[in-house]
Amino acid sequence: MAKEGDTFLPFGSDTEETPDVGEVVYAVGQQVRTRRWTWRQSEHGKITADSSDIFFPIDGFTDFNRENVIKAQTELDSLLKTICIYGKIFRKNMEEISGLYERYE
Repeated sequence: MAKEGDTFLPFGSDTEETPDVGEVVYAVGQQVRTRRWTWRQSEHGKITADSSDIFFPIDGFTDFNRENVIKAQTELDSLLKTICIYGKIFRKNMEEISGLYERYE
């Protein structure tokens, strides 16, 4: 949840915004990476050729779309194994569901 003093730099902009206190955000310190339930991306969170640590949030509800969330996690894991040098997939409470893997060429 956004806190007092958090800032957000919208994708493609050089003007910072201030999220509402209590708004759902993903942040590193006071630097908000995504807001509005992750559909508003930030310049600070964009993926570039120099990116090394990438976070893919997959959210859902256990009583509504749990199977779709698990399917998305499995598909992401499969895709990452073909394009990444290493990675990990986690579920709720950071329970590891896929260990480190390496790409073989």
